[in-house]
Amino acid sequence: MFPRTMPDDYIEVHSLGVRGLDDEILDWLVLSIENADPLPGYPLKLRKEPVRIGETVYLIGCPYIEQDCKQNVYTGTITERAFGDRFRYDIEPPVDIRGFSGAPIIDEKGYVVGVMTVWFDPKMSGDEYLEAGGEDIASIYELVQRSN
Repeated sequence: MFPRTMPDDYIEVHSLGVRGLDDEILDWLVLSIENADPLPGYPLKLRKEPVRIGETVYLIGCPYIEQDCKQNVYTGTITERAFGDRFRYDIEPPVDIRGFSGAPIIDEKGYVVGVMTVWFDPKMSGDEYLEAGGEDIASIYELVQRSN
């Protein structure tokens, strides 16, 4: 497996890293790797607590239109909590987020707070999204910790 624009920086996936994520309401896939030394990136740390309304978050990803993109960071502010483990946030600058599903969302300290998923009709300006959604890492945190 490798980043879309960097086929030489690959890692070999060993297995599913966390079992029990097959619930149809979850949007997670955690993989296990072996002997990836050096890693072509840094492992992200997970945050145990759910995000809060008003909190600043950062979506990391690349729109399909940017063919040479390595990594972009978009700023958001949490505007709503829904269904227990879902949240909405505004996004700056506006961007076409099609293809961002599963992209990490991190907090101001660099901890993963969720993955990008949209289950609602977001506000848009043309083809660009003014808001996005996420699934909180807190919903699977204990499963991930037990698998380590």
